[in-house]
Amino acid sequence: MLRKIISERNIKIAIGLPTMNSQGYIYNSLKKLQQELVLIPPNIKTSLVICLNGTNDNNATLNEIHKFTQENKQFQINTIIRPQPGKNEAVNAIIDFNKKNGIDITHLVDDDVSFTTGSISNNVKLLVLEQAKTKEPVMVGSHMKAYQYTLKDYLLQEKSWVSALKKCFWHNVFRLPFDDQSEEWPFNSAQSLAMYTNNFITLPPSNSGSVDDITLNYDIAARGKLLKTEGSEVFFKVAEDKKERENQQLRNLFGVLHSKAQFTKDTDKILKTLSWSYTTDPKMYKLPPKMGLSRLFFYLIHMYYRYQDARNANQHFTNNIVPNWGTASSTKPLDNINTVDPILVKSNTADRKYSNTALQAQ
Repeated sequence: MLRKIISERNIKIAIGLPTMNSQGYIYNSLKKLQQELVLIPPNIKTSLVICLNGTNDNNATLNEIHKFTQENKQFQINTIIRPQPGKNEAVNAIIDFNKKNGIDITHLVDDDVSFTTGSISNNVKLLVLEQAKTKEPVMVGSHMKAYQYTLKDYLLQEKSWVSALKKCFWHNVFRLPFDDQSEEWPFNSAQSLAMYTNNFITLPPSNSGSVDDITLNYDIAARGKLLKTEGSEVFFKVAEDKKERENQQLRNLFGVLHSKAQFTKDTDKILKTLSWSYTTDPKMYKLPPKMGLSRLFFYLIHMYYRYQDARNANQHFTNNIVPNWGTASSTKPLDNINTVDPILVKSNTADRKYSNTALQAQ
């Protein structure tokens, strides 16, 4: 059935990549995407659309993109340059470009993640099959997984036991929702999600407090279907710094409140679809799977800080103070030339086997 649909419809897909100030890792991120693009069924015309937004680095990021483009002329690569920052605006620019150029499917990815082999291709196949069955919009996404590091890994990076212990502790707290033992969250992250281009709504301005993927998930939860693709996984680094993580959560939870205010219809369907054991909303909370004492300890700490973050976000929302986006530098890969993150190099246990190590060896 998949082959029949692809052959009859002459499908075009574009990978949408918003990025800013990513000169230290964007080249290798594009190399990862290259490995994924070649696995998409050959009858699907594939391109890459990069939106460089708000970057002020003397063209360092743009030069890395140009370097990749010159080395990979077999791919159609389009670069949109926006002088002003704002991820929502960057996503809108990608979607507008794709609509004008007759792109059927847009697959969004983040600029700092890794994939299990074939993840993007698997997403595209599932989307084509499922969208053919229904008129309601379908969004598919990858399973979100956080890299797992040990105390030994951190000792290789840090100068002192105290610093290594501190980072390892917070790592175990913050990565908890995204390990193999946690219940899968139905939410599809913009780290790796796909929809037919015409099903994307125009996102509100970033300075409104809207967060791109939160807004998109609330929209599709209200009027369509959210799916996770079997065999599709996206790996990312959780924040290793407590303050960085607080800033991330403040912005994200403010975005949740913005979306709740924006999508007031079909509230029950949204709450049911996006329920999770790591939410602070009692209407969306569900009990987590049974866990041992050690895991329960980290879960309780995680939820304690999540409730603090939620209270902070509520105060900002009530007072109409939109928190600023801050770059969480500890979540960014350091895998460009002459910059090697020893944690990424040394991490090789079973549930982190899809790290950047193989890429660095190329």
